[in-house]
Amino acid sequence: MARIFTQKLTPDELAVKIIRAAQNHDQYNVYQDWDGDPKTAIAYVYQNRHFVYLRDIIEQVRADLSKVNFDTENCEWSPEEAYMGTREIAGFRTLPNGLTYLGVIAGGDWECPVFHIIYWDGAKLRGYVPTDGNTWNTDTKEAYGNNEEADDKNSQKRFGFDADALDIMECDKIVADIEARIKFKTTGVVGPCKVRFKVSCSGEADVPSGVEAEMFVRTLLPGQVDSMQVEIQTCTCETVTGAHRPDCPMCPEEYRKGD
Repeated sequence: MARIFTQKLTPDELAVKIIRAAQNHDQYNVYQDWDGDPKTAIAYVYQNRHFVYLRDIIEQVRADLSKVNFDTENCEWSPEEAYMGTREIAGFRTLPNGLTYLGVIAGGDWECPVFHIIYWDGAKLRGYVPTDGNTWNTDTKEAYGNNEEADDKNSQKRFGFDADALDIMECDKIVADIEARIKFKTTGVVGPCKVRFKVSCSGEADVPSGVEAEMFVRTLLPGQVDSMQVEIQTCTCETVTGAHRPDCPMCPEEYRKGD
């Protein structure tokens, strides 16, 4: 059964959502040193090694990724550090269908690593483990390395050789799997572009303008909202139709010019 996503994000926007979600579950203050600038969000995610715990601290992501049992002892999400031939699909990527994801590769010392993604479905962060081209045992639902006999049998069936000989993933098949499983769907609403948000938040907050404003509002976390009233007007083209419209006066100038 296909999944859907209803909002197309840029890599910067996805990075911001991931940071905000991590901050909301930050028991040890390891995600609080981000400077808040969306332009630095990707670099921050790549450089902060504590994002290795992302699977465990976000409930929906943990539930989604639990379909396959694998360890995160060796976990990489920066393309520069990716291994098993996944450099071109690891990190923040946007597919032709508009889905932006964070590609991660992880596994224990005894395991063949598993590639998985974290993405925004329009309402929340989700996780997904591709099947095609990905090196995990589709019979036992575990990373290769946990059951030698079963692993070799499954690997022979899927790849033509034993599991311990696997040293590269089939990235083209992985991407095709993601595109086939996660489909974009508009809300069908074109409606007025102006919308007013009322947000209560404690202390002072810098509210960005333009399309960033809606992203800011949607990523404000319950633990941070409480007192100060903020009202903004922003464009919802991308939310309701999946793309900015050239005739929308509230879209950024570069979008108003059209494609």
